[in-house]
Amino acid sequence: MASHEDISQGTAVFVDNLFKPKPEFLHVLKQFYSAEGFSVDFAKATESTNTINQYVSDKTNGKINKLVESLDPSTVMYLLSYIYYKGKWETPFNPEQTVEDVFRVEKNKEVQVQMMRMEEDVSTYYDQAINTSVLHLPFNNSYSMLLLLPDNMTMLERNISPTHVTRWLKWMKSGRYKICVPKFSIKTSYKLNDVLTGMGMTDMFGDRADLSGIAEGQKLAVSEVVHQATLDVDEAGATAAAATGIGITLLSFRHIPELRFNRPFMVIITERVAENMLFLGKIVNPNI
Repeated sequence: MASHEDISQGTAVFVDNLFKPKPEFLHVLKQFYSAEGFSVDFAKATESTNTINQYVSDKTNGKINKLVESLDPSTVMYLLSYIYYKGKWETPFNPEQTVEDVFRVEKNKEVQVQMMRMEEDVSTYYDQAINTSVLHLPFNNSYSMLLLLPDNMTMLERNISPTHVTRWLKWMKSGRYKICVPKFSIKTSYKLNDVLTGMGMTDMFGDRADLSGIAEGQKLAVSEVVHQATLDVDEAGATAAAATGIGITLLSFRHIPELRFNRPFMVIITERVAENMLFLGKIVNPNI
């Protein structure tokens, strides 16, 4: 488990007490993923669900309190990863600048949102290959949020890869912008099969998955990987306390370009140097 003031993340494996995985499999999990191991009775579905949820809740300061809705009693092993991230913006938004504004969820549907605003020197990149504007907002640690505003969301979802993130971070240009970003909260579960396959992790799923090394004489497959993400973004940062020491922006009369996140966009939280991605999510409606 990696942990410091702003982040805690780790992996845990829950194994049914009648299932005997090979010792070397558990050793690999411990060695490479720092996974903690626990024995549970999956036949007692409610009890094992509660055990797993309590474990994750404890590790994430209660932010993720229901990772598992229900468990199939025939489950023999449950591998989970969790992450809790808390970061304050390097340059906080001023809450007094936040106004109610319109966000276009789809062509014929608009919702009212709390739109945070700032005029600041920020780093941006326009990726012509996928027609996407990228805004870089650093936290006051080694992580940053990338906000991706595509002309076409489907094109972005189909093409995004870790190499894009590397390129954006490398070729960002600094300039003065008016930026408008809605306050939003993500608390949802994703089935990660498609996303992980898209990120190049193709061998984990279905018949191609070779998990024969886990246990003798049993062919196992990973049916799905569920990842629950919780992210709150406000003027102070991501899941952060209220900001203090807010500066005053002077009025300016020269033309300043605007970046308005007033339609569906994607969010990535990544380490700036190591490019260790923590979070990938899509905001279709900031109010949900």
